[in-house]
Formats: sequence, structure tokens, C-alpha cells
Amino acid sequence: MHLSVQGSRTKDIMRTLTVPTAIFLPLNLINGFFGMNFDTLPLIHNQTGAWRATVALTLIVVFWRKRYLARTGR
Repeated sequence: MHLSVQGSRTKDIMRTLTVPTAIFLPLNLINGFFGMNFDTLPLIHNQTGAWRATVALTLIVVFWRKRYLARTGR
């Protein structure tokens, strides 16, 4: 009984920690890319570069979740 309650509590904690991680991970990825000290990175000198990267990343995630980008068994 104790192990069942402990497993349920662990599951609830992991669910709570997953939500902020899912929100902040893409933001950290974009910030890490545009925070590099290089002049030759694409979209770095463009005012809308960060927004374009965000839209592109969002579309990739949406298409991957809908399995448009999934590999086939061929």
C-alpha cells in the first residue's frame, strides 16, 4: 500500500514539473541560439529573426505531433 501511494505521489510531482519544462524549454533553445557571440549566424541581424525562428520551431513541433514528419516503415 505504501509503495502504491508513493508511486502516485511521484507521478503527480512529475506531471507538475513537466508543464513548466514544456513551456520554458523552447524559449531557452531560441535564447541560446540568439545569445551566441557570432556574427555569421542566420537571422541574427534581422529584427524579425527571433519571431521567424519561433514560428518555424512551432510549425515543426505541430507537424511532428500530427505525424506529418514521422518516418514511414518503408
